[in-house]
Amino acid sequence: MSEDIPAAVQKIQATLEAGRFVFGAILTADGITLVEHVDEDRLEDADMVVSSAVTSISSDLVPYVVDHRDEYDDDLTPPASELPRLQSIESLVSAIPAARAYYLVVKTDDNEWQRIKNTVSKYFDPADEIPDPEAGRYLLSAALVDEATDRIASLPSDVAGEDIELVSWSG
Repeated sequence: MSEDIPAAVQKIQATLEAGRFVFGAILTADGITLVEHVDEDRLEDADMVVSSAVTSISSDLVPYVVDHRDEYDDDLTPPASELPRLQSIESLVSAIPAARAYYLVVKTDDNEWQRIKNTVSKYFDPADEIPDPEAGRYLLSAALVDEATDRIASLPSDVAGEDIELVSWSG
C-alpha cells in the first residue's frame, strides 16, 4: 500500500483484502460498478452468505431510497442489470482511494459482518453528471436496492428464507 494513501483508507483496503466475501457497489468517475467477490476456498455456503448480504442491504437502503427518490433523477444510473461488475478484490482495493462513494458488506474470517460505506465530497464536481455527494449516495443506494431486489427474487431453491441471517448494523 502506498504511503500517499491515508491510514483510514489503508485500513479499509486491508479489511477488503482479508474478507472472504465482499458485496456492494462503488461510484468512481466512470460511474457505478457493482461488486461481488467470493473467496470460494474460505467461504462455506456461498448462497446463504449472498442471501444474507442482499437481504441486509435491502433492509438498510430501501427506506433511504424511498425517502429520497423524488429528489434525484434515476435516469442518471442504468438498471443494475446493465451496470459493470467487479469480482477482483485487487481491482476493488485499487479503486477505493479515488472512489466518490461506496457501500460494501464484508464477511470476515472471524465470521463477522462489516459494513463499509463512505461518500468523499472532494471527488464530486458540480459540473459532472452526478454533481454532489448526496446525489452520489442516492444513486449508489438505488442501484444496490435494484440489484438486491433482483437477487432476492432469484434466490436458489435450496436457500430457505427462514435461514437467512439478517445483519443488524450497529453503526
